[in-house]
Amino acid sequence: MFNPAAETIFGYRRGEVEGKNLSLLLPESNWATQRSDSKDSENLFHRIDEIGGDLIGQRKSGETFMLELDVAPMNFLGKQYHIGVFRDGTERKIEEMELRQAKETTEEARVKTETASMAKTKFLSSMSHELRTPLNSIIGFGQLLESDPDQPLSEDQLDSVEHILRGGQHLLKLIDEVLDLARIEAGNLTVSLERVLLSDIIGPSLKMVGSMAERRSISIVDSTREMKLPAIQADSTRVRQILLNLLSNGVKYNTEKGKVFVEAGVLNDVMLRISVRDTGVGIPLEKQSNVFEAFNRLGAETSKVEGTGIGLVVSRELATLMNGNLGFTSSLGEGSTFWLDLPLSIDEDDRQIGDNGVAREKTRITEEAPLSAAE
Repeated sequence: MFNPAAETIFGYRRGEVEGKNLSLLLPESNWATQRSDSKDSENLFHRIDEIGGDLIGQRKSGETFMLELDVAPMNFLGKQYHIGVFRDGTERKIEEMELRQAKETTEEARVKTETASMAKTKFLSSMSHELRTPLNSIIGFGQLLESDPDQPLSEDQLDSVEHILRGGQHLLKLIDEVLDLARIEAGNLTVSLERVLLSDIIGPSLKMVGSMAERRSISIVDSTREMKLPAIQADSTRVRQILLNLLSNGVKYNTEKGKVFVEAGVLNDVMLRISVRDTGVGIPLEKQSNVFEAFNRLGAETSKVEGTGIGLVVSRELATLMNGNLGFTSSLGEGSTFWLDLPLSIDEDDRQIGDNGVAREKTRITEEAPLSAAE
């Protein structure tokens, strides 16, 4: 028997094949494969049923193609038959081959990426050590020169030493940030989450940027000093790193004699938002989409302001690792506000502070109402 679908697949009319040997539909290459001693159709079907699998089919035109064949035995009127269901498997085989090639290509690309990432991280780690040693010596001897009471430097000499120290500190910061970025890209940077009080971080951070602010006559207003803020679940070292980055940016990119406001409040009862707002020139709307792009300083590279263009990228990734978020708003000519959201700690002590009522009400903020000087 030979149905219309078989006619379409093989190109024969049913009258051309019914009653003839099955070998008509299979090229000679199949005989060796099936190890059949006879070209008898019944015997061949039986062998295919035993071995199973895909075959090479042959159309009337002589063209060969991938042939899927399912064989089932059948007993009819006391006689054993086999029914074979053929399918043209050309498209499926092509799809399988393309999928396999795509998987192999993807796997090769993944291995190459991982290898390159590991090599880059290893190189940066090695270079970090090699660069830190001489830099620490330069900075250390510079500090000795700057503060030598027996042989004090002249004003010009002190100015030169300050340039050396600033350059050394800038390079050390660049090394740290590039290494952090490489670890983040390689997925090797981890955080240690614990109960953290924001008051333990803000005060020391403000002291660290205080001298930078004084040099530019920038006033820093800490609105969180008298607040009873609930603890957060975060990595204290990484929170300090992010806050220092936001504070130093608020000072560096501010106007002369400008102000930096540090504010905080509970957001939707689950997050604590820390905001750093400056009175600088702001970020143009067309450049705001590039703020978190590595090594992009939004045109500040032509100014005298030192920077790497990495700090905000690393800070946002660190915030994400701590189950938080980092964002900003900015208006040209008015300044920028960068905010860090981190989850509240669920310790019992924090619930008592949160249920205080007065303290919670004073520090509550919403997404629609960002912090302002009036608040």
